[in-house]
Amino acid sequence: MRLALQFVTSLFLRQGQDQEDGFAHFEAAVERQKTPEERQADKKKSLDKAKRAIKKELQYTTDPYHIADNVVKKLKENDFDKALLLTREASKNKQCVMKKRAQLPNAQTYTIIFKGCAESQHPKLAVGEALKIYNTMLSSSRLKPNITHLNAVLDVCSRAQDLESMFVTLRSADKARTPNNWTYTIILNALRHQPSNYEDLPGEAGTDGDAAKKSIETTVQRGKLVWDEVMSRWKKNEIIMDEELIWNYKHYLDSLSTGAASGKAARIIEGMPAEMVDGLVVRRGLLMCHFDGYNENAFENATVIFDAMMQKMRTPDAECMKLYLQVATSNYRKFDDRSKYPIESRAKLAYGRQIFNAVDRVWEPLRLATNALGFSDTAMNSKSPEETWKRDHAGRKSILDVAKRVVAVCDKMISRSLVQRGSNDARVILIRRKVMNEYVHRTLEQNTELGLGFKESRANEDDGELVSAF
Repeated sequence: MRLALQFVTSLFLRQGQDQEDGFAHFEAAVERQKTPEERQADKKKSLDKAKRAIKKELQYTTDPYHIADNVVKKLKENDFDKALLLTREASKNKQCVMKKRAQLPNAQTYTIIFKGCAESQHPKLAVGEALKIYNTMLSSSRLKPNITHLNAVLDVCSRAQDLESMFVTLRSADKARTPNNWTYTIILNALRHQPSNYEDLPGEAGTDGDAAKKSIETTVQRGKLVWDEVMSRWKKNEIIMDEELIWNYKHYLDSLSTGAASGKAARIIEGMPAEMVDGLVVRRGLLMCHFDGYNENAFENATVIFDAMMQKMRTPDAECMKLYLQVATSNYRKFDDRSKYPIESRAKLAYGRQIFNAVDRVWEPLRLATNALGFSDTAMNSKSPEETWKRDHAGRKSILDVAKRVVAVCDKMISRSLVQRGSNDARVILIRRKVMNEYVHRTLEQNTELGLGFKESRANEDDGELVSAF
């Protein structure tokens, strides 16, 4: 019985929907058959009906606040005709900010108009309207444009990608309209998003390679001139450097990573505030040093970054230590230069000295990181050593990978005679290899007893390839 009722109900609803669709098609057919005069008469009739409804509504709505709220509601519903009609009818008996009511627009009115132009779906036309209004304000003695108006007009030009109009408008800047940090942000973003800087844009005509390169050169020159002015005014304490203007360190490091500029990255990280330096920032810098293999100073730059980590981070990052050792072994091309190292044995010893310095630098941070596991919040709040070991599993695995890498690096130095046999460096390497090897075996045995396991890692290999830190 229930199934029969459901079937009848669905059939009834489907028939009702079909009837509605048929009626809609019938109305559309009737509308197509009307003459222009009939359509005009219907439009007038509909307008008169809407006017009567609006007048009836205004009889019960006398507060201007509620009228304005009703206008906003109609605009949100995309009922623009009724919103306009309501505004016109209300203005006959109430005060409205309109020229015909002898209430001239104020500064905020123009700002709203410019923002509306910036959000227009026809940006090219919006630029012309915005510039016409702005030039009228410049010639007006009643209300002069301020920096907010200038920025709003620049934003309109920027969204329309009309750089020429933007720079022409910028000439109107004076003491009353002194450019601020938002002004320069708009200009730099406009230069950045020029279509001519890109090749074969989707949905655009695009440009060829030579034209794009020339446009990029022009854009870079303009950007440098703008930035020189920014720095000059900032040094004079005339503008404020905000994040919108200077962006941030991480995005700057992303830009440097495109060309593996390890030297600049090292200087940036060295000068960063301590609270902004974390493991991710240091890893990015060390990765740049790794991929900057043809740079003779790549290892020195990595050392600067590693020292910055030690000074600014409370607990050393295990992945950073592993990456630092990787940079020490991968930056070997400079030792193949026979003009600097005519004797191969000396080149090998110099390469070994570089790796030894890396192991020596990592040794103390590795000890601190190992001790930090024993005195961490997890260890202090655990009820037993076994629970502590299980809860610190991830951190212990990272340190274990570093220890394996130290063992691998020491084996490489000994097997390839990168350190002079019988020397103090050789004895130090042997001792540290033994200590790290014992630590690895103890950790693995403890994991086996607790029923835990570490995934196979390539940290004990050292074939010159990168083991990603991410």
